Amino acid sequence: MECPRCGWLNRAGVEFCANCGASLGAPAPTLAAEPASPAPPQPTSPDPASAGPAPVHDIPLEQTLLAGVVVPPGLSIPGLQQQAAAPPTPPSATRRGGPEPLPYLPMAGPADRESFFNAMRRHRRATWRMTALCFLGAIFTGIPLSLVTAPVLFSFIVLGTALVNQVVTVPLAVWDFYETAAGIIINVFRQFDDSATNIAPLTAGEIALAATVWLAPGIVLMLLIWPAIRELFDNVGVGVALLALGAREPRPDDLEERQLVNVVEEMALAAGLPAPRVMLLDSYVANAAVVGSSPRDATLIVSRPLLEDLDRGETQGVLANLIASVGNGDLGIAQSMIAVFQTFGFVSAFLKAPISGPARRTLWRMLRFTLGRRSSPTRAADAERLTRELTGGIADSEDDDFSALNPQNPMQPRRGPQLQWVFYLPPIAIGVFIYGTLNNWDSALLRNIMIGLAAVGGLIVLYQIRYLVYLIGRFFVVGRLMLFLPYYIAVMMPQILLMMFSSFILEPLLARTWRTRRYLADATAVQLTRNPDWVANGLTALVRRGGVIPGGKWATPLFIVGPEAGSAALATPEQVQRTIDLHERMDAARRSRNIAEMQRVALEAAGEQPDAAPSASERKGSTQVFGMSGSMSGFHPKITDRLKRLRKFGAGVNPEASEAAYEAAIKRAANARRKGWHVFIMPLVVVLMALVVVLMLVAVVLLTGLSLFFTSLLMLIPYALLELLRP
Repeated sequence: MECPRCGWLNRAGVEFCANCGASLGAPAPTLAAEPASPAPPQPTSPDPASAGPAPVHDIPLEQTLLAGVVVPPGLSIPGLQQQAAAPPTPPSATRRGGPEPLPYLPMAGPADRESFFNAMRRHRRATWRMTALCFLGAIFTGIPLSLVTAPVLFSFIVLGTALVNQVVTVPLAVWDFYETAAGIIINVFRQFDDSATNIAPLTAGEIALAATVWLAPGIVLMLLIWPAIRELFDNVGVGVALLALGAREPRPDDLEERQLVNVVEEMALAAGLPAPRVMLLDSYVANAAVVGSSPRDATLIVSRPLLEDLDRGETQGVLANLIASVGNGDLGIAQSMIAVFQTFGFVSAFLKAPISGPARRTLWRMLRFTLGRRSSPTRAADAERLTRELTGGIADSEDDDFSALNPQNPMQPRRGPQLQWVFYLPPIAIGVFIYGTLNNWDSALLRNIMIGLAAVGGLIVLYQIRYLVYLIGRFFVVGRLMLFLPYYIAVMMPQILLMMFSSFILEPLLARTWRTRRYLADATAVQLTRNPDWVANGLTALVRRGGVIPGGKWATPLFIVGPEAGSAALATPEQVQRTIDLHERMDAARRSRNIAEMQRVALEAAGEQPDAAPSASERKGSTQVFGMSGSMSGFHPKITDRLKRLRKFGAGVNPEASEAAYEAAIKRAANARRKGWHVFIMPLVVVLMALVVVLMLVAVVLLTGLSLFFTSLLMLIPYALLELLRP
């Protein structure tokens, strides 16, 4: 039933619009309705009682339908059982000698209705397909690290075998195996030696064997590290940092919070799960998340505005979605996704340890966390910090040792005699000595002059002693870094490739997998509540009143809605006008070049308070989502897409109408400011984007070539160690 005021499509039989509250007319008809037309004249009968109107059970089925009587399935009405059981007559068919039949009246609902059981099976199959793609994408993304891991691993193996050989004699077959493995790759290098002669060209099989020997050790090592890290962080869970944002226990004297706990227990009982712990967050944004490692220790975090702004049905839809996510195993999937980037971060830290102080500190914290007690009260906070360091340092080169070559606050020499004057004194002394010798100066005079020049130099050195010590330290630092420069280049080139492959291949695949899990959670929530309207209305209410919890961006996928809520195109007229006002303020700030105003508007558009100071954890993880950049694709599907799927389950929502109204309003606001020359901008933008894509492909090819070149130099290290240490 379409609303005459706002166009919202409501369920059949309701009296008021669910969107604007307008009246939809008369209430739904009842079973005791009168016939729509007067009874036909009855034939003359000697019985005067037959002259009155016919009883309800004697009214033909056609007149009953005309009167608006709808017979629900299973309802028993005397006199209509045989007629109601008959199938409806098609509109084109007519009865011989009878009145024209009525058209078939279908029940209100979507034409493409889908059972939530079928939707759940479909999304589970899609999850398995996406998981297989993510596995292949993770292996492909880890290839750059494997290029560096293989020579480092071979070097440690050769050194370890040499140490063992000092205690126990290692069989010669082991050394022969090492030489054979290293010789396969050395043969590839010899193909580029112009001085070598009589070298047969390599076959495809030999190239494939060399690539396998080069890449397989690193890939196998990371495949072994991934489950170990997954198990290490499993008892901590994901999203534990959200508990440190001020989450509290429900107040016993608050009726709404007690009802919230009761609803969660009912939903968990319906899902066959242990009741999760409930925590509340006193934030100005309405949202809810689930954290933990498994259904046994899951915790629901609900912001207080969710209880104030949502009614009971909407709240039950939101909570059912989160409990469905727990029951579907999304916490374990999230932990597995994070473990992939933790593995990459651990291997990167291990490779950068010789050239990076932060990498060495990360490895030390990793060792303490591994050997620490599992019952430590600070273990959750340590795990969260360590996860941020591992996932945030994959391609971070700002804090390595080579940054000391360009210090931000170098020590400045004192005013007065500068240290470089000391370098002028030896030439002066040599010149005075030669001149005095040629002019037969007294030796005592020459000696006194030399002593005076040395004293002047000593006074200058004492005056600038701190600066001299600083320069000596810089000299040793630069000398050590120059020795590690080839290793630094060989390690950092694959790091850049890892960042690019992760952003363009692995992260979109993982995000697509998580969006599939959100669709599965929606379908499971409908199964738990048996009311798709509650789930749909809960999502719609969070779009209008909710957003990202400040400080919780790192664990955004654990929330029921994410940043897409602010641009979901499901807004009230007031929010549409607010968006238009924000666009106008941004244009005014851009024209006036007011950077502070532009930042303030951007924060307001993101749903955050401009004056709120971010916490340390928020600043550190402000650009990450689950350890990923999160810039290529979102981890939440569009709200309109989720509502369209809920509409297939029978939810009375019409996301297309609100989406069209929102886009039309924004387009009108944009057209009001648009100039004529904007028509020529779009082709230029398309050309520039195509040029950027081509340049990025060229950069990937060049970086791949440079990585192969520098890592091939590293492969010479284990070969040289093998030649030196073999008995």
